[in-house]
Amino acid sequence: MTGKKRIIALSLALAALAFNLFLLWLYYQGPQPKRLIGDENYYVRVGTAVFQGFPPNHDLLWPPLYGELLGRFFLLFGNRLLFAQLFQVVLWGLTAFFFWRILLRISPSPLARRASLILLLFCPELAAFSHYFWPETVHLFLVMGALWLIIEFPGRLWSSAAVGALFGLALNTKHLLKLFLPVLLVALLISADKIPFQRKLKLSTVGVLVLLLTVFPLALNTWRHHGRFSLPDSSVFSVWAGLSDKGRHFYDDDTGRMMGEYLNTGPDIWTRNKITKARILEKIRQDGPGNVLINQVSKQYFRVFSVKTFFTTQLAGGELHAYSFEAPAIAGILRLWAYAFHGFLLIAGAAGLAYMTFSRKNPAVLFCLFILYHLGVFLINHVVARHALPILPMLAYFAGLSVERMFSRWKSSPHGREFLSVGKFRDILAASLAACMAFISLGPLLLKF
Repeated sequence: MTGKKRIIALSLALAALAFNLFLLWLYYQGPQPKRLIGDENYYVRVGTAVFQGFPPNHDLLWPPLYGELLGRFFLLFGNRLLFAQLFQVVLWGLTAFFFWRILLRISPSPLARRASLILLLFCPELAAFSHYFWPETVHLFLVMGALWLIIEFPGRLWSSAAVGALFGLALNTKHLLKLFLPVLLVALLISADKIPFQRKLKLSTVGVLVLLLTVFPLALNTWRHHGRFSLPDSSVFSVWAGLSDKGRHFYDDDTGRMMGEYLNTGPDIWTRNKITKARILEKIRQDGPGNVLINQVSKQYFRVFSVKTFFTTQLAGGELHAYSFEAPAIAGILRLWAYAFHGFLLIAGAAGLAYMTFSRKNPAVLFCLFILYHLGVFLINHVVARHALPILPMLAYFAGLSVERMFSRWKSSPHGREFLSVGKFRDILAASLAACMAFISLGPLLLKF
């Protein structure tokens, strides 16, 4: 890297950090810090219990790692949220580093790489969530770290063990990842590279064993306290809530009431899940599988991909209004910036899927599989806007492909090779995907439905 490029890279990193810290500064402006909402209250309560020396009352609906991590920070620095937030800002920066290293391996052009990195670094939602007390930032750091090791250090024993440990820890922060692991394992085994299949099988076995060792203490703790050898799991309730959600706006749901009903159905999670599974099957039988599918498609993706995100709705004048600073102009500018930036990331990311080379030799296929897996999860589970965070780096990568494509088309002659049939087909597909995502992400905001 030349001196000029180093200066540009350092300036970009400092600008992104300044943007992040500005949002953190806003967190504490006003009569009081930003109000905690939703599951933030649970995680901070668990961390406070650890700090006070009480055994934390872990609910089996929530993985315990994040609450325990908060408690350890409170023990080190006192019961102050700022130090935990600064740690998460560091994780946000390391996630961007992992992402850049991955881009150097898989992105086809310098322009695409730079565009993808800028979209990640200046994404308001990712920056703001490094200040919130949900496990998303920690989870994203663990997942991106594992994907970086897979792509940058293939075929190494230590790397396979580290990947298993990182994915195991990621499962202890968000359990919905668990069904992706078999998909990942198959993708790694069939990938065409210079590593013999037997070697890949051995490395994958090591990774799986380390993953199991990582989650084993949690399963053992569940057995000690509840008599069942299992991991925390809210999937049954999540499916029931996802089928029962009515609106296309995540902030208008009735999850609190549904959670109360769920908790009152039985004395423990296994009894509740058995009853709730029967209710799910009965609802599908009564409504019909086709009608259920149509209903889910008509609302789920609007809820998770809307430009009205957790950040924008918590600003002054938003539906959740959790920030307390009194500066309507700043809130309005930030909201418009977030709408435009997040909307471009989603729309360009969807379009970029059309420009990926689908080959077993292309590690970016992992990104595509990760997105497709989450689209399936979003279809049936209870979803809100923050559930899209794990795939935002992947969408940033594909958005970089779109940017590169747009610049290449702009520079090319109307009668050049760009209008050959394959390129034209990809452009039509990209435009279709972009239009679909534009309708999903901007429709509820602009059309008010």
